[in-house]
Amino acid sequence: MVFIDLDNIINVELQNENHHDLEKRIAIYQASLTQRALLSGQSFNKRKQTLIAFLCDFDLYGRNRPVYKLKTTVEGQEDILVDRGETNVIFNLKATDLAGLPADYVALVTYFNTGRVSDEFTAAVDQEFRRIKGNDTRKEHYMSIESILTMEKAYARQEGWDEGHVEGKEEGRAEGRTEGRNEAREETAKALIEDARQNHRDVADLLATLKVIFKDQAYIDKMLAKYYYE
Repeated sequence: MVFIDLDNIINVELQNENHHDLEKRIAIYQASLTQRALLSGQSFNKRKQTLIAFLCDFDLYGRNRPVYKLKTTVEGQEDILVDRGETNVIFNLKATDLAGLPADYVALVTYFNTGRVSDEFTAAVDQEFRRIKGNDTRKEHYMSIESILTMEKAYARQEGWDEGHVEGKEEGRAEGRTEGRNEAREETAKALIEDARQNHRDVADLLATLKVIFKDQAYIDKMLAKYYYE
């Protein structure tokens, strides 16, 4: 979801599974925010600060650090920080060692893990999350359905190839690709259905979308029973 004020654009994303592409996703998201950070004709010094924050239910770098802040430096002169108006932060929600962190960081990581509000900042974050979740126009704050479809298909192709490649036989590759496609198909259906539920969209519109994509009514009924009427 995206938060915008006079000076900042903040994009907060949740990530439950490591697809080994997080740094590249951060770069793409930053590019998207950069396009909105400066109005035509404005001085470059008027550029809004942009922040990408990923809340990960895994430790991306395996160092047990609760927060990884990515920085741009000059090669050979790493003490020189390049200020491009961009901040990229990865929160490791699985971190067990919070020693040495400022109290507000501890409160924020705790909030992301448990939902417990413990100070003014986490109260403000919680209030904003609730506001956006209750706003029917919030769709612009989330990844588009096209993006979801494209990403899931890409993951399916890679996972299918990896499984088949490890098997070392054409039969294994075919089975892996089929399994990957099936998983991606269900993830796509799940994303569409959950989006419709959360945004209180008309069921008829949801059905029309599912029919265009899947065409198989029996499969659509199965997905609705699993994710819509649960």
